[in-house]
Amino acid sequence: MISVILPCFNVERYIERCFASCIAQTYQDFEMIFVNDSSTDGTLNKLREFECRDSRVKVIDLKTNVGTFHARKAGYEASLGDYIFFLDPDDEITSDFLELMLNESIQKNADIIFCKLDIRPNKIYRTEMQVPKESERDKIFENCVLNLKHIPKGNPGKFYKKALVENAYNILKFIEKRFIYAEDVVFFFAALLSANRISSVNESKYIYYLNNSSITQSRNIDKIRYNIEQLEIAIKSLKILSEDRSDIAKRTSEVLVDSLNYDKKSLERSIFVYSKNNYGYFCKTIEMLSIKIYWKNLVKLFIFFISFSNIKLV
Repeated sequence: MISVILPCFNVERYIERCFASCIAQTYQDFEMIFVNDSSTDGTLNKLREFECRDSRVKVIDLKTNVGTFHARKAGYEASLGDYIFFLDPDDEITSDFLELMLNESIQKNADIIFCKLDIRPNKIYRTEMQVPKESERDKIFENCVLNLKHIPKGNPGKFYKKALVENAYNILKFIEKRFIYAEDVVFFFAALLSANRISSVNESKYIYYLNNSSITQSRNIDKIRYNIEQLEIAIKSLKILSEDRSDIAKRTSEVLVDSLNYDKKSLERSIFVYSKNNYGYFCKTIEMLSIKIYWKNLVKLFIFFISFSNIKLV
């Protein structure tokens, strides 16, 4: 059996779409564990409704908001399946997702299965996320992170053997604080540390929705500062996980840390955008270029200069 785990916080607007994609699966031997992380909208009412409509639904109602990391963990701890799939409740999956991912895991005896993402709304310049090729222990870090230009470091599109998830959470016991941002990157690295084989379905079977309420779209400076603190937790956690590990594991951790540092600089720059601090904006953009030469940052600097510092793009 497969356990589909959905951490839910104020997703009343999207959850019906997600639920519909689950019950439409061609493979039917699965349970849906919805973890309500103290939502303040009508999310819990929707989940209770799902519970009445389908006997495979379990609802965990947390009385304190613990954040995505601990909500997913609560779902895992209540799961009965041999396989774990974490689904974000504002996304959806194609009707053959579970069947394809399970078959690939069984046929290849793989601990993690990846698939491509169907990103909506799709923009013409958006880069398609790569999926790693089939790999065994000594090549997993290379093919999942080190050899990829665009790393599949987030939660979407990954399917796990339960034993691997158990190992990952065991080595992440040191995380006790509320954790909502880049927690999936930390979990991903912890899972890689225990994986013996990975494989991929080279099709877009996970539908990932971009929405304006995401953490990275916030214009509230206090929230942005809190998200920077969250990134610091993630960076510290990656460094802890890489202690006393192989050289290739340490190099993988360093690449992921660099990626999160880039995100952190981006958030710091956005503070200067919203606080109208031109010098700070310029400095943070230069810092981001020192981590990674990215054409969008060069464009932002160019626009900043030709507008005589009147236009600052996030």
